[in-house]
Amino acid sequence: MLSFYSVILFRATSSLDLHTEPRITLHSNRRQTGEKLSQHKLITALLALSQSDVWREAQLEWEFATIYQGQGDDSCLCGHTPIIELCKLRNKLNANTAIVGNCCVKRFLNIYPDLIFDAVKRIERDPTRSVNLRTLNQAVREAWITKWEYDFYKQIHKKQYRKLSPKRASIKIEVNHKILRRIRNNRR
Repeated sequence: MLSFYSVILFRATSSLDLHTEPRITLHSNRRQTGEKLSQHKLITALLALSQSDVWREAQLEWEFATIYQGQGDDSCLCGHTPIIELCKLRNKLNANTAIVGNCCVKRFLNIYPDLIFDAVKRIERDPTRSVNLRTLNQAVREAWITKWEYDFYKQIHKKQYRKLSPKRASIKIEVNHKILRRIRNNRR
């Protein structure tokens, strides 16, 4: 993982400067840092929304809140546009939120929403397929599905669709549709 201090240098000229606002310098030579300007934009934007001014500490303030699919007119804090797989992050200390693209969440915060997006793509192609437990846990945590639906799905999610009774198969497809609807319309 690329770290913030490889992009930005903090310089304090004396011990008194340690308690003042740090000066931030962006390396102009990409070969020296390996960072892109867009990555710097993301880090700067998240730092502005964080309590801490130090990237490694600020990273720990952020937690995964929810995901949704965009319409193609959204952009990430890094400036990348259009993005479709969006992640909403919530700061645990100050309740700020940020909408970030799937790739930036993986790269900078070590959160992997791919499992959820892969499950969504799988049930979009074939509603008889199962979502994974990560998606199921997210769905119940966000109240996309009820606790009963969660418990039911957890029991049958590894069973083949053709081996389910017609009633169980119908409930499974209904739960899959609920998850899909929420991910498509989850701009809270």
